[in-house]
Amino acid sequence: MNIEDRVARALASEAERIDVDVEELRARTGDRLTAARVAEGAPVRPARGPLLLAVAASVALAAAAAVFLGTGDRLGPATDPDPGDVESTFSCPVQRDIDVTSGAQDEFLPRLGRGGPAAVADEYHAPRWDFVEDGSRATLRLGNDDGSLGSITTYRAAGDGWTPVSAIACGSSDTPGVPTRDELRLGTHGYPPYKSSMSPRFYDGASVFLDDRAVYDYSGLVIRHRSMYVAPCGARLCWDTGRPTSMVTARLRADVPTIAQDVSSLFFEPDDLVGRANPFGMWAVWDPDGTVRALRAGLGGGVVRQSQTFTDPSWRGAVLYVVVAPRAGTRWVEAVTAAGKPVRRAPEDVTGYEPDNGG
Repeated sequence: MNIEDRVARALASEAERIDVDVEELRARTGDRLTAARVAEGAPVRPARGPLLLAVAASVALAAAAAVFLGTGDRLGPATDPDPGDVESTFSCPVQRDIDVTSGAQDEFLPRLGRGGPAAVADEYHAPRWDFVEDGSRATLRLGNDDGSLGSITTYRAAGDGWTPVSAIACGSSDTPGVPTRDELRLGTHGYPPYKSSMSPRFYDGASVFLDDRAVYDYSGLVIRHRSMYVAPCGARLCWDTGRPTSMVTARLRADVPTIAQDVSSLFFEPDDLVGRANPFGMWAVWDPDGTVRALRAGLGGGVVRQSQTFTDPSWRGAVLYVVVAPRAGTRWVEAVTAAGKPVRRAPEDVTGYEPDNGG
């Protein structure tokens, strides 16, 4: 919520609270003029009922604005007049403590400068926020569009300003992803996917949607999601993960159609993995000539994850197999050929494996 919105809401609320009786105001004004012995020959002026109403209301609203803006003498507009805008407790399933001391990290540092809490909310694209001062302590809550709480930062008074003491935000260090009911399934997870940027003019077939899911910002807010698309490009398959303004791209090899390739690094954008881990293993086989029948991942306890398949008529019979499984718990990845012969590999032996992907 920006400063203009907050002032407008405060003024509107005060205007609704005050009921001006114009006729009584005129009568009282006349009495005061009589008491002041205004000469009977004074110039006659037209009735100004509407004008008096406007003046009375503007004076009251100006007083309300002065009170509102004065509540934050340390920072300007501070206390939100409607603390219900942001929930006071977390509804997200997991939260993490954030070290806001200088130099510990710079992904989320809600420092209150001259712009105050409104500037912090703007910096982290928070749709809603609440700031409350309580003596030498203060609290800033950043909220999502629906009012759900994203983070709480506490401050202590320091000179003419505030110093952050602690912060708690939605999310965990295990993954940037927002929890979903079936997180190992590729598809939609609560958001309409971004439109594909893979134009058919530059690829050898239509782009096909794979997955979309929301991620936690380092502020704990859910302000973005990322989409996955694939499209044939020559003998390979091109892969895009991200948003219209930011994405990571890759190409799957076509010279090893019966051996899975590790594409876990494409599950999230790199910027969302700073100080976080990617718990998802993702393996794929691009099969342009129909030699593959299945792709699967073996987990502990004999559990086997089967792949999902993706294709399009413009692909001329080519098929993409993708399987997602917990990276740490995967024991093997296996592709099955048309002849029925499986090609099994340990995760660390699969083409494209990178230990830093959370393994």
